[in-house]
Amino acid sequence: MVRRNKVAVAATTAVACALLLGLAVSAVLLLQERRERQRAETAEGGQLHLRHQAEAEAANNRRVAQFVKGLLKGLGLSVALVRDTTMPRQILDKAVERVEGHLTTQPALLIGLRGTIASTYGDLGCYDRMEELARKDLDFARASFGEENKAVADALYQLGEAQISLGNVVEAEKTMRQALVLQRKLFGDEHPSIARSLRQLGSILHVRGRPADAEASLREALAMQEKLLGEEHMDVASTLDSLVVELRDTVRFAEVEELERRALEIKRNLVGTEHPSLSDSLDVLGMVLKEQGNLPEAEATYRQLLAMNEKLLGKDHPWVGRALVGLGTVLLERGQLAEAERLLRDGAAIEKPTDVWALQFLGLALEKQGKLAEAETNYRATLGIRKNMLVWPRRFVLDHLTAVLRQQGKESEAVAARNEWMEACRKAAEAGDVFAQNDIAWFLSTSREAAARDATKAIPVSLRCVAFRDGGERLG
Repeated sequence: MVRRNKVAVAATTAVACALLLGLAVSAVLLLQERRERQRAETAEGGQLHLRHQAEAEAANNRRVAQFVKGLLKGLGLSVALVRDTTMPRQILDKAVERVEGHLTTQPALLIGLRGTIASTYGDLGCYDRMEELARKDLDFARASFGEENKAVADALYQLGEAQISLGNVVEAEKTMRQALVLQRKLFGDEHPSIARSLRQLGSILHVRGRPADAEASLREALAMQEKLLGEEHMDVASTLDSLVVELRDTVRFAEVEELERRALEIKRNLVGTEHPSLSDSLDVLGMVLKEQGNLPEAEATYRQLLAMNEKLLGKDHPWVGRALVGLGTVLLERGQLAEAERLLRDGAAIEKPTDVWALQFLGLALEKQGKLAEAETNYRATLGIRKNMLVWPRRFVLDHLTAVLRQQGKESEAVAARNEWMEACRKAAEAGDVFAQNDIAWFLSTSREAAARDATKAIPVSLRCVAFRDGGERLG
């Protein structure tokens, strides 16, 4: 009964918030209409009177705009508690339509409101809509204010965030670098906005297989945030999350776990023990524990994450999909194949087809159960996604795809898949991708084909990827 009451209260709160949002946007537009009418009525009343009136109305507009932004920032969490975000999305769509139709003569107000609405779409997992609005803000800001101003920098950052969430990492890197260049022109060498962009750039470089550059960007962001914001700040915790994701590919297990537990502690001190902001830290901690072989604690961490995300965000939110995938990978390691398959299927369905991790681990669960044709489908889908993202396929996927093909008697297809992968991997390795160098070394030393094995060539490649960073790179 108490639980039902809490859900009812949450639903009522969300509906009320959505209605207030509609009223507030209407208020902004009404103020603008009244201002235009009064300006016409008092055109002959003297310049001083007009100036005072304009200043008063501008102040009113700013207050209402800030009120709308406050509602929007709280809307993401509130509406998620209803479990069905259809109505809030429709209201956001209407809000965009009205704002765009009536505020074109007030570019700063339009860009500010539309940017906040875009962030709310992101909170709801509507990343395509977030990207669309960010592009509109970017174009409108450039047309209204020129190339070098804060509105353009903010729009570039938001566009990069949306592109990362959609898996467009090549475009995301270009966008985030543009944001950084402009932010440094506007703010100097150190600013919280610069640190946030450095963190996002570090995460992009991690996905693109450039670990040394990724770590350098993340450490620069962390040092800047600790200096400007203090050590107990949400931005610091978020950067620690990203740094741990990068460092977990090294053998520095103790350092990695310590950093992630610090991030989690900062967040809990700031927002309590149950809040969406904890999701990233719990997810990364679960990964770290799994890779250290601490499967019982990893499973407990992911179950905590899944329960919290479902409660706070609804069962269809992308972060719920991420938690399902994480838990599925742990159960896969523990040999609970049927349950792992179910969780990975559910997670992949929520995360959409851009989640290569869900698909490749689902392929592994299927392979271990002898479902070879379906495993092949998932491995090929993973390779296709990575190709579309312009990210080279990892050794794991190739190894298992070729094994599954051979088990089905498809030797020629296995050789063709390997050759295609080797060409993509060679290009990435020549461009300095350490992970690609690692995988070439693995292939040269372990290939089933005697003609392809060449330990003499494998050794210098292996040494190169081990030496790229002090802790060393795992070759397994």
